[in-house]
Amino acid sequence: MIYVIRAVDSMLIKIGFTKSKNSLKRRLLQLKCSCPYPLRIEATMNGSRLKESYLHSICLSRHESGEWSRLSVDEVKRMVDKYKDWTPTQNGIKRIPQLHHQVKKSYFK
Repeated sequence: MIYVIRAVDSMLIKIGFTKSKNSLKRRLLQLKCSCPYPLRIEATMNGSRLKESYLHSICLSRHESGEWSRLSVDEVKRMVDKYKDWTPTQNGIKRIPQLHHQVKKSYFK
């Protein structure tokens, strides 16, 4: 499962991967301990670590720090709508190193 967590009242989001809803709850609690902002789960979708890496790569131009990026609520909604049913193998991507060849420019301008 891929998740998008938002720092409330900000544009900071974290895209991550977890195996289950229970592990997502644990991950959210871990992040809350180290983040000065309240956090909320903004979106989830089916996916793999490879798909998570792909989503990180399309957000490179919005990278803020660590695994945090700066995206509006509308941008996250558009990204989730576009990629919720997509799999990397549809583009022939089978390994993370192939992402560098597939993602030539940022999804966000």
